[in-house]
Amino acid sequence: MNYRVIAVLLVLCSLESLGQCSINVSLKKICLGATTVFTPSPATANDSAFAWSFGDGSTSAQVSPTYQYPKAGTYTVTLRIYTFGGNYCEATPITVNVFDKPTAKYNRISAYAQCFDNNRFEFLDVSQPGTSNAPLKQRTIVYDDGAFDLDLVLDEPAFDHSYSDIAGGKYKVVLEVKDTNDCIDQYVDSVVVHPKTINLSLNIAHNVQCTKTDIILSHNGPYNATNANKITWILGNGDTLYAPWNNLSYTYISQAYRMYQTRVIIEDKNGCIIKSDSQRVFTASPDSVIQLYHFNNSCFSNNIVAFGHYNLFQTRKWIVSLNGDTTIYDHNSLQPDSVQYHRFKTCGKANVRLEYTY
Repeated sequence: MNYRVIAVLLVLCSLESLGQCSINVSLKKICLGATTVFTPSPATANDSAFAWSFGDGSTSAQVSPTYQYPKAGTYTVTLRIYTFGGNYCEATPITVNVFDKPTAKYNRISAYAQCFDNNRFEFLDVSQPGTSNAPLKQRTIVYDDGAFDLDLVLDEPAFDHSYSDIAGGKYKVVLEVKDTNDCIDQYVDSVVVHPKTINLSLNIAHNVQCTKTDIILSHNGPYNATNANKITWILGNGDTLYAPWNNLSYTYISQAYRMYQTRVIIEDKNGCIIKSDSQRVFTASPDSVIQLYHFNNSCFSNNIVAFGHYNLFQTRKWIVSLNGDTTIYDHNSLQPDSVQYHRFKTCGKANVRLEYTY
């Protein structure tokens, strides 16, 4: 009889020796998708067994389990620690909150692929809070070229970016949003910048004659039907030609002095447009280009006459003849502009001839 009483007392003393146990958790406020580490205290009993319940039907027998909740919610976590002989300690339950993450998303407003010149990609942030309805408090955009934007106000959903590397490439644009629960979500999409095209220059070789001008237009671009879509020669007189790819021969026909602005435009395989600077082509001027600007005195006494011309060529020589008296104004005696002044020595009808270089 006495031995049985002693045995019961020993069991009661053994249960008391376990003391208190508790649960430690790395995070009590958890964002969906994150893992949480649960640690018992005490956790060094080599002869102990652990029975964890995470509040969603899942359990674990590990000493310090790592767990990821599959959906948002509020969960009660319990732990019972068993020692050798069947004794156990019941830890005080804890509550963890698992919050749904916000949804990061943007719409690309501009084209997916753009030419380097004047590239500008435009986006619209359409991110939404998670089911917990925690407001968004931060937005970060990373453009994959070393640039980023950090926005703590979120009052303007639109954002844009231009790339400066002339080599172009494919860039990942990452949008990250954070809510007031510090839950984060990311959205990733890409854009493409086509490489910068070479600077296109237009060269002109011409032969100016009295009523026509023969030209050959060429450019410095290595373009042909295999690496470009289209070439356009703009001749400035209303004519536009789409061939050949280089060394275009053309003749301007004109009965008067004219100046035409020419240009070449190439569209490459990416649809990028390359334009040359404009170059001027002149056609020859007939004799009627000479203009009598004014008389200071219509009478012979103190007469002075000004001759001029419309063209932009360099004057080489004026030849003025009256009654067998000929005066030549050449490079030694020309006025510094396109107007030449002359005083006649006799009366009569004068012949005036202009020579100029192209």
